[in-house]
Amino acid sequence: MPYLRDEVMKATTAYEHDLLMWLFQRQSYDYLQKPVFLNYFLMREQFGTNQSEPIATFKYRFKKEIRKIVKKYGRRIDVKKDGIVLHPMPAMVPYKKSGKFRKW
Repeated sequence: MPYLRDEVMKATTAYEHDLLMWLFQRQSYDYLQKPVFLNYFLMREQFGTNQSEPIATFKYRFKKEIRKIVKKYGRRIDVKKDGIVLHPMPAMVPYKKSGKFRKW
């Protein structure tokens, strides 16, 4: 998934960076055609640093980071009591219109 390096470099923590890169992929129109709900148990499997961490602690930390990303990058995410709803978004970098495959 193409992205703008300067946008990614605005991340202030490794956790924010990981979430942001994951969202660029997961929210793209190529991957997501309609809104999808993801509960906090699934998110803890993906982003939890310690699986023995209480779910309440994870939810607090995760929601705080997601809200920061929504505000800072304008991502379309609804934060709910039991999870988040991701909405499809266009890619940050538009695809080239040429039909030619470019080999590096």
